[in-house]
Amino acid sequence: MRLLTALLLLFTTPLFAEDGFFVAIGGVNEKAADGHVLEGRYGVIHTSPDGETWTKVFEGGPVTEGFNHANNNMLRCLTYGHGRFVATGNPKAVVVSKDGKTWKVVEAPNGSMSVEFGNGLFLAPNASHFTTSEDGLEWTRVRQPGDFKVWGPEGAGHVRKTVFGNGVFVCMGEQRRGVTKDGRTWLHHEVLAPDERPGRFNLVFGNGRFVLLTEKLGAWSSADGIAWTAIAFPGSADREKHGTSVVFDGERFTAAPSADRDDRTLYVSTDGVDWKPSVAEAGSTRFSTVGNGRLLDNQGWSKSFAYSKDDGRTWKPVKADVPSRKVYFFDGKRIVGQSGG
Repeated sequence: MRLLTALLLLFTTPLFAEDGFFVAIGGVNEKAADGHVLEGRYGVIHTSPDGETWTKVFEGGPVTEGFNHANNNMLRCLTYGHGRFVATGNPKAVVVSKDGKTWKVVEAPNGSMSVEFGNGLFLAPNASHFTTSEDGLEWTRVRQPGDFKVWGPEGAGHVRKTVFGNGVFVCMGEQRRGVTKDGRTWLHHEVLAPDERPGRFNLVFGNGRFVLLTEKLGAWSSADGIAWTAIAFPGSADREKHGTSVVFDGERFTAAPSADRDDRTLYVSTDGVDWKPSVAEAGSTRFSTVGNGRLLDNQGWSKSFAYSKDDGRTWKPVKADVPSRKVYFFDGKRIVGQSGG
């Protein structure tokens, strides 16, 4: 009976704790013997239960020489699907894990600034190609359809962020916006005119809605990634400096739509369309993800974090030797956080 009880516990205990954990990804620069910088020599991954105490669970990558800003092991983005984490970056750094603790490098045609899971596949787009995989282990490179120009002032440029929702992947960069179901055909693609380019931006999905916050064009929402409606935040009609912090915690969105230092109002919404003020004097209007009852921001340039346990009113800085480009929360089923870039 004891053996039977033990076996039942073994096979019914969740792989992940119910309260989930944070994951920080990035890279480490080092110096060669002659003194020049080896940019992103090691890709690194850390995990934390609370945003304060961090454990390094991966260091490495496929690149061993010729390091520069485009050829290194920097990790830029993370997703989860089919029971597997997939992190990627540049140029061929793809690492996978089943538990978030043990990671391995897999061979891929190229890396990406963004990776997402949906419709049964992983999609990692870059400027001219998509890389797709059904299991995160074997990858196929697919040329993007269409005859649009990629580079130059009038080109499409990079895909910086890819977010899945309502059966489609929405792929965005500073100069483009596209929608696809499979990475092989576009449902919609446009190269943005100079006055339509968003600058810095963040894109998230929740409760049937994409929410886009941009540096230059304000905030928008969409159900399909093709037709977009401007978001009107109460009391924000005169805002000129747009903030880009936005997260979805599984139930509601939280956004800081202003970059004006005098406007520290945070807003919440369940549908991404109608918003209401939640905090009038936030201690910070920067945040990257949410989980375990706290908003978390990664400040990778200083290898530190900050978190709030009261919806953004007050913040506690955390000094940690964690070089992070992006930080996410895993709730046991999905990744919560902002796409790559």
